Amino acid sequence: MSNSLEYLPRARKDLKRIGRWSRGHFGVERAGQTMGEIRDACERIREYPQIGRMRAELGETVRTFVVGSYVVVYRVDETTVSVLAVIHQRQDIREDLID
Repeated sequence: MSNSLEYLPRARKDLKRIGRWSRGHFGVERAGQTMGEIRDACERIREYPQIGRMRAELGETVRTFVVGSYVVVYRVDETTVSVLAVIHQRQDIREDLID
């Protein structure tokens, strides 16, 4: 049985922001590629939830997975992978998620 995948409100907001920023800086085609890479990574995470690095300082079941310049932050329970946020790798993940 495979896990379900959900994007929490913060993650949906992050993805919209990334899409807008990418379109403005790199154009529609490259923005589409970036968004596709992130979506593909999230599907991979859904299929193999243990693929990411454990981040106990962010929460007991929180993991991260790097996709290009971005980091997908997610939580895993028995049946669901919840994408919490998608942030640029230069951002301080602890400060950004805990504030």
